[in-house]
Amino acid sequence: MAPTTPLPAAPAPRPVKAAPSAPATLSAPAAPCISAPGTDPAATAPFSPETEGR
Repeated sequence: MAPTTPLPAAPAPRPVKAAPSAPATLSAPAAPCISAPGTDPAATAPFSPETEGR
């Protein structure tokens, strides 16, 4: 029973690493959208007027 406890503990930190990866992916597409508002006006429309104030 003792070795069973450390085993579930190991897989726990694995999903934690995936969590930071998700926000990183969302932040990546968000940066190019703000940099090139003319590329995706539909996607930047809701963010530009409120975030940038255009």
